[in-house]
Amino acid sequence: MKHFRKTIALFLVVVMLTTTMGSTVLAGTENQGFSDQAETTVDSRFLDGIDTDGYDYVITSQEQADELRVSDDSKSILVACGSVYLSGITAGTITIRNTTKIQLSNVTAKALDISQGTAISFTGVKADQLLIAGEKTEESSLQIDSETNISKLELNGGQAVTLEGSGTIGDVEVKEPVSSLAVYATCKVTNQSGKALELEKPDGSSETLPSGAASSLKLETYSVTFVADGSEVAVRQTVPGTPVDVTGITPEKEGYIFTTWYQDAACTEAYSQFDCVNGPLTLYAGFTDAAEAVTVTFETFDGTPAAPLTFAKGETLLSKPVSSISTSKDGYTFGGWCRDETCTEPFAYTEPVQEDMTLYALFTSNEAVSQEKDGSCAELNDFDWQGEIPLITDTKMTEDEVLSAVSLEPGAGDLDPILSVKKTPNGFSIFGEYYEKDEKKGFEPGATFTVRLPEEINFADYSKDVRSVTVSVYKEKVEIVGFSEDIDYILWDQVISYTPAVEKENSEETAGQTEKETAELLQEEEKEILSR
Repeated sequence: MKHFRKTIALFLVVVMLTTTMGSTVLAGTENQGFSDQAETTVDSRFLDGIDTDGYDYVITSQEQADELRVSDDSKSILVACGSVYLSGITAGTITIRNTTKIQLSNVTAKALDISQGTAISFTGVKADQLLIAGEKTEESSLQIDSETNISKLELNGGQAVTLEGSGTIGDVEVKEPVSSLAVYATCKVTNQSGKALELEKPDGSSETLPSGAASSLKLETYSVTFVADGSEVAVRQTVPGTPVDVTGITPEKEGYIFTTWYQDAACTEAYSQFDCVNGPLTLYAGFTDAAEAVTVTFETFDGTPAAPLTFAKGETLLSKPVSSISTSKDGYTFGGWCRDETCTEPFAYTEPVQEDMTLYALFTSNEAVSQEKDGSCAELNDFDWQGEIPLITDTKMTEDEVLSAVSLEPGAGDLDPILSVKKTPNGFSIFGEYYEKDEKKGFEPGATFTVRLPEEINFADYSKDVRSVTVSVYKEKVEIVGFSEDIDYILWDQVISYTPAVEKENSEETAGQTEKETAELLQEEEKEILSR
């Protein structure tokens, strides 16, 4: 079963390209809504039997879809081009015909009308009504992400139809018979087809839904099936939007060594422990011949032990459970693995393992914000992600010259660190611009890296003997707590305003405010929140 992937720090959009043909200009469109005034061509192959009258835009190629710029909920769009990717569109109605592969991203419409689509994918789609007429000879699937909201879905026939995803689907009405319907989502299904409906529920169970009956379904977990050498070995239920727990599932195969789990039966795409599940998933065991296997040994320098791991050549550390590729040490922060014992050559989690090797744990002390390790090295712990490292030079230099002379060695982190340099009244400073949050730029929180300087440049805050500084950027730790049934919780973005609890004698803002006035204010805010 196909599934969505949502990766921490990654979002992938696959643009499906189609070949365009023909050169007839569509009368009445006048190229409105397209990014330039180039002649808009129509591929008549996909328009056979379709009445194009009444549409503001007719799309018959991916090129036209890429050029389309519409943000008007009174406009109508007709798409007929084999396969299509549409993004950033707001329209009244979008009709899709003779198009089997459909991907919509950040599309808003009053109504979506799709016929003959076999693989439909929605990301951030908002629609009041979605009509789907499935293929009578092929399976059809609709996959939606958590940002998609469909108020009403109408199914008008089809072979086998699958609906899956963690987005919002209101009512699903089956108007015409379908061979079977599998739903891995939260919604209400009503059978109005006149025939019994074979319905597969989110938990994997099935029922026969008579015509006129309804069933309310709730997605709580996805089934993750583990297959080894063609046989199912385990099934685990996983909460939508979370990684799969693969610990403890280690199949065996005579003459081979199990290495990791893959997302395809051919074992070409390893499952990463940072991949989140948003649909039913099957994982396949990867085996390698014992003679071809490679072993990674971990030196943790008195940290918690990490057992040796076996890999097939080309696999990465991320193909293993997180608990098996990490370590900890009291009073220190673990910053990743290095190739050498002195931790000057980092080994990335995404780097393929090609041979037997030993990796060494990189630890930075938590005892002091700045600490000299020896006469030439220093550490900066809990460094502000928007902080700057001041430099001074012995000779006159430009910003570009300083940037070229400074050496950077990355450590832990999802992103490769990039240094920027600017001139200051006392010299220069190093800062980060490669990570962005809330329209602010800086270093990636939780990252570690080492800055090394040549003889003509010095750290302003250290003696001239210090030639390198290892930086650990501060990252806020999130504590997971349980919820109490005795307390009502609301999302932070539902809060209109709030009043911090302070002592009156220490706050000028609360001076003169009586307890009665405070209680009345809180009651008014509670009413506003509940009314939303």
